[in-house]
Amino acid sequence: TDISERKAAAHALAASARAAADNQDRLVAAVAALPDAFAYYDAEDRLVLCNERYRRVTRVPGHDDIIGLSFETIIRGVAETRLENGSITDAERWVAERIATHRAPGAPFPLRLADGRWVKVLEKRTADGGRVTMLIDISAERGAMQRLEDTFDAANAGTWRWTLDTEDR
Repeated sequence: TDISERKAAAHALAASARAAADNQDRLVAAVAALPDAFAYYDAEDRLVLCNERYRRVTRVPGHDDIIGLSFETIIRGVAETRLENGSITDAERWVAERIATHRAPGAPFPLRLADGRWVKVLEKRTADGGRVTMLIDISAERGAMQRLEDTFDAANAGTWRWTLDTEDR
């Protein structure tokens, strides 16, 4: 019996599997190299892929690895941490709002992390029904904006006092 065709098919299948594994390795390396937190959730809203930056932001008590967890489980873990450190007061409301924005992605929005840093949350649907999430650190920009607002407020307060002082004369 000639098994040449089966051998050729097995060879092609093995080459295809190696190429797929190489592509997956490249994708994981590319995601790891991103400067911001990145996550991909599948159509069932389970975390499939993320980088270390995302893992640091979304620690879930009782889970060493968050891959495979639902977005709701992850966000409830985040809420628990934020409730403990006082950065939110109503965890259920915060979770419900965060899930709603995740399920119906719209414009980017700012979010304060448990450690006090600020991120801009970008979420987009994918063609397969999943969602991509990026958390871009905007702490420096928020700090600069706050300093500018404080300076503006102080300047206006000084001008207002000066105006009152001159009217009193």
